[in-house]
Amino acid sequence: MITRGYLIGEIVDNLTAVRADVEQRARLGLTDLNKFSEDFFKFILNKTYGYDLRSLNADRSNEPGLDLGDRKQRVAFQVTSRANKEKIETTYAKITDEQRQQYDDIRFFVVGWKQNSVSLDESLREAVGFDLKTTVVDLNDLLMAIVPLEIDQLREVYDYVSKETVRIRAELEVPDEDGRYKTTLADKLEKRQSPQISDCVRFQGPHSEVLGKTATEVRADIETMSRHLQRLPRLTREFLAYMVERAEENDGDEGWRINADKLQRLTAGHGGTDGDIRILREDGYIWLTDPEDETGAVYWRINLRSNIDYLDNILGSYVEQGHTTWQKIIVSIDFSDL
Repeated sequence: MITRGYLIGEIVDNLTAVRADVEQRARLGLTDLNKFSEDFFKFILNKTYGYDLRSLNADRSNEPGLDLGDRKQRVAFQVTSRANKEKIETTYAKITDEQRQQYDDIRFFVVGWKQNSVSLDESLREAVGFDLKTTVVDLNDLLMAIVPLEIDQLREVYDYVSKETVRIRAELEVPDEDGRYKTTLADKLEKRQSPQISDCVRFQGPHSEVLGKTATEVRADIETMSRHLQRLPRLTREFLAYMVERAEENDGDEGWRINADKLQRLTAGHGGTDGDIRILREDGYIWLTDPEDETGAVYWRINLRSNIDYLDNILGSYVEQGHTTWQKIIVSIDFSDL
């Protein structure tokens, strides 16, 4: 089970890495933050503090003024890489009369460290109610507020940060002298697994009577199975292998089965398997049965999309005898042991 400590540790590590990227840009004189950065922290601020912040500058990037606002709670933020005297005074100077009427609490969220002191003009400080401790929120303040969140809120923040950190760090990258970026989309996309298939003689020989097929025909069927498996994301193949490994029986043409409620309990700590189930269901690997009796038990039926009767059963026996593993067959698409 994923613990609070694990979730918090991952959030801290990811957000600290984002801060390091922002600081690196600042050292190079690049202090702008784009709209994606604002949206990234908008979600986290909302989940952490219970705001309903909305973007105030959908058509603008890093101009002084307010970036995020919650009309109901009358709080607004400027999201920035720095909150020095110049930045704060410029921001206040650009706030419109309309915005002043809409928001009582105007803050700065710094993707970095707040300064120990900011020497604003005293009249401005009094006019806007500036208090360094509360008006400027830095990443440390945010992380300290994240730690005591309820577990459901904490998981939401963890899921979002885990999913979006790669993208925001890519957005913050600085190009080299030729205008090329270190991270490209191709680097992050999953590579297609190349199947490995034997001549299937060793596998087919002892089962030729049951299969009623030659080794060549068995190999051709496994090639087709491999092409289908290639289309699945790797994590979905891992989920399919898990379902087969935990299946309760294999009864011929119906394939394996696993109790749907039991599967849900077994995978509760996974962080979400609905997407894998949709993919496998759409691709014909699994289907849901009607309740079998008055107990209301519902089962997922599973097959590997073979066109040869009983091939799934015999593969199962082959695995049970220790000749290969489901991880190797389904996840690595490696049938070289057959």
